[in-house]
Amino acid sequence: MNNETRARWTDILVVVGGGVLGGLHFGKTGPVLPALRAEYDLDLVAAGWAVSLFAGVAVLFGMVAGAVGDRIGHRRLALAGLGAFALGSLIGGFAPTRSIFFASRLVEGFGYLLFMVTGPSLIVPNAFGNDRRLALGLWAGSVPTGIAFVALVAPSVAAAVGWQVVWHAATLATVAWLVWVASRPALRIPTASGAAAEPMTRGLIATVSSLGPWLVAGAFFLNLVIWIPLASWLPSILIEVHAVDAAWAAILTAIVVFVNAPGNVLGGWLMYRGMAPSRVIMLAGIVMGVTGVGMCLPELPGTVRYALCVVFSFMGGALPAAVFALAPVVAPSPRDLGSTTGFLIQGANLGLFVGPPLIGWIALTSGAWEGALWPIVVVTAAIVVLGWRVGAEERRARPA
Repeated sequence: MNNETRARWTDILVVVGGGVLGGLHFGKTGPVLPALRAEYDLDLVAAGWAVSLFAGVAVLFGMVAGAVGDRIGHRRLALAGLGAFALGSLIGGFAPTRSIFFASRLVEGFGYLLFMVTGPSLIVPNAFGNDRRLALGLWAGSVPTGIAFVALVAPSVAAAVGWQVVWHAATLATVAWLVWVASRPALRIPTASGAAAEPMTRGLIATVSSLGPWLVAGAFFLNLVIWIPLASWLPSILIEVHAVDAAWAAILTAIVVFVNAPGNVLGGWLMYRGMAPSRVIMLAGIVMGVTGVGMCLPELPGTVRYALCVVFSFMGGALPAAVFALAPVVAPSPRDLGSTTGFLIQGANLGLFVGPPLIGWIALTSGAWEGALWPIVVVTAAIVVLGWRVGAEERRARPA
């Protein structure tokens, strides 16, 4: 294997580490919401906005950000994203009012978007063949790893020295990572030939006019529609339905969130071993469907239902790995990879927006959380169908 076909794992892991930081910034508000509510006198709705601003930015601007990266270069966009992370976190850690705090979260949200749409575009030129699929699987696991880490660490840090220290630590880590990314010569990926001379709308139109991105974004959307409500509502279910104390509910929820990351790695490993990404999507949909039904059966013991939650989250992680591996396959052309990745991220974040209130509304109207059973069945069946249809796109596409 010569240097032209050997994966540059150091550079790949630098990018993956930036994704972990993205998950840390994304997830750091949830574990310290009680302290934030006390600090800024936030009601439940306002506290929800503190969490969801990240997703809102990506829903609105995901594909546009990707197209900007295609035009000006993804390394520049990645550095801008890390810079926005650091700036937003710095402002938030010293914010005297809730208006300034919300503004800081908006800045961080743009940083999250800019870095996440560039990740696959920085990884693809540095990995080849099955190594590329494995690398993209690791990338898919970066955000849940960051979310799980901050969920475990932030509550104790906030209780000991204040929630602001979490923000300050995140700022310092991000500045250090920004310097590291800037120092990696292999990440100086040039823009595609002719990209800077083209109107940005060309890539946007090409992406939304292609069937493949819609199919893959649809699978990503459906995955998040049923996974994020589990992560969001599980603490309430454990406390209110199963009489678990708050500390154990936090630990059990963190475990469910964390196993999503090794699920991402499993998806990458399966593709590394030769399984087509479309088949990984189908496998994830089937396992999530079976375990999701079991989660909603009150006849099963609580320990069994919790174990099924863990398996549900674990296999749910395999699907994003397949999604990012498919981005260069379903992109209309290599120069449209950023636009396509942004489109996929828009689908995922729309799921983040829709999922928790949808499942909450279903539980409210049905009178029990078990009312989510049939929506889970329908959604997972749709994931399997989309995976099967993506397989036809794979067979028509050029080699990855």
